[in-house]
Amino acid sequence: MKWMLAALLLIGTAFGQVACPITIEKIQFRENKYGYMLPDIAIHYKNVSEKVVVGVKFKVTFIDATGDEHARYGTLSSDAKVKPDKTKFAVWNDVSGYKNGRGEVVKVLFEDGTTWEAH
Repeated sequence: MKWMLAALLLIGTAFGQVACPITIEKIQFRENKYGYMLPDIAIHYKNVSEKVVVGVKFKVTFIDATGDEHARYGTLSSDAKVKPDKTKFAVWNDVSGYKNGRGEVVKVLFEDGTTWEAH
């Protein structure tokens, strides 16, 4: 029975979630520098993998003035090419009006066609 438990633990570890290949360095909610009415969301992110990244999809959660969280509809994506250990940033217009929040990586596409997805 003990050997079965040990085998299950090893199998679970072998098929466990691989760490996210992208780290979010900073997320900013700022006024649009071109004077448009829509504010910007800027996400600065780093490729911490050994592969070239060609696509990243982010999920954003807004935090209101009272600290309550509100999920943003849909996702934000970037098709910037990011070499290993390099940092990029992407900017999107947003109509929500929130000035605070957090982001998380949902999916990553590598140049070789493979992907990483959050579970």
